[in-house]
Amino acid sequence: MIKDYFKMAFKNLTHRRLRTFLTLIGIFVGIAAVVGLISLTQGFNNYLNQQFKTLGADKISISPSGSAFGASDNVVNSLTKSDVEVIAKSNGVQEASYESFKTGKIEWSKNDQTFAAVVSYPLDQQRNLIEEVMIMKIVEGRALKSEDKYRAVLGYQYANSNAFGKNLHPGDKFTINGVSFRVVGIDGKIGDEPDDQAVYIPESAFKELFNTTDQVSMIVARVQEGRLPSDVVKNVEKDLRKKHGVKVGEEDFEVTTFEDLIKSFLTVLNIVSVVLIGIAAISLVVGGIGIMNTMYTSVLERTREIGIMKAIGARNSDILTIFLIESGLLGLVGGAIGVILGLAMSKAIEYIGTAALGTELLKAAVPLWLVLGALGFAFTLGSVFGLVPAIRASKMNPVDALRTE
Repeated sequence: MIKDYFKMAFKNLTHRRLRTFLTLIGIFVGIAAVVGLISLTQGFNNYLNQQFKTLGADKISISPSGSAFGASDNVVNSLTKSDVEVIAKSNGVQEASYESFKTGKIEWSKNDQTFAAVVSYPLDQQRNLIEEVMIMKIVEGRALKSEDKYRAVLGYQYANSNAFGKNLHPGDKFTINGVSFRVVGIDGKIGDEPDDQAVYIPESAFKELFNTTDQVSMIVARVQEGRLPSDVVKNVEKDLRKKHGVKVGEEDFEVTTFEDLIKSFLTVLNIVSVVLIGIAAISLVVGGIGIMNTMYTSVLERTREIGIMKAIGARNSDILTIFLIESGLLGLVGGAIGVILGLAMSKAIEYIGTAALGTELLKAAVPLWLVLGALGFAFTLGSVFGLVPAIRASKMNPVDALRTE
């Protein structure tokens, strides 16, 4: 019986193709927008979680207050190498390292120049921890050595970006704020443009270039095995407050776990996503109203048909089911088209992000629950908006319906 209902509903929809297509537009535009946004959001969520796994759950970061994750040129550095020593001795800390960075003018030809982060970090036994956090992997040349000075490792884009007229490789020369450096290595692709355009130089050259002393931009600490990062954070905060001579609530530094950083990114991302999806969902309401209007028209056109079905024994529930299935199919077909368009849109954005922008942040995820959820929601939406016309059709008086011309 249900099979016959679906056949009848499909026949009625294909009989009025133009009207059916116009009704579907409102549905598949809304579904495409929602599916595309959720796909990109889920992809970015997966990227952040992968980064968290790469960085590890055993690390905490310490940065100047107001700079969140690392200092910027607008933040007065409140951290020094002596803070690194204090943190390394804190209860629960296995080791600590640091990095310093400033924005510099990078120039290697008349037409090739940019402003990017110039980064320095220790090149002794502390280097492994900070290189692990920076996800550094040399793909050309070599890493920096402790005896290097005017040598540099460049981010991936300097050697591989189409935006530059001339790409740099080991052995080439360039300048930072007018000071000449030689490239010794190229870092692997990280997928984030600021990171892929970073320039890494020895501390000695960094101090000369930016006239700094013992200031550092960020400190990273590894937690001892078996210790909870949240507990170690409290110990580090306590030791730094004592060294800086500040009370609780007056800290000039921030101590966070990498898990906290990921969660903060995801919180902001989810809020923005909900707002955007809410805006996109407005078109679904418009599409639903279109289904309701189409079904009302269909009921009026098929009044005599309804009367005949009732005269030969069709119950009110049968008529209700037929029209609900028909409106549900409108939603389902629109949803299927919308899912295809939405995923195509998100994949296109991923391609543009990778090929044109050189970033891996714009990744499109295609989880099964998204596809099935979108189709189920579209069918339900069609059925809900078709409910009132279906009820009206089911309650028609067969005698009055048969008299309709």
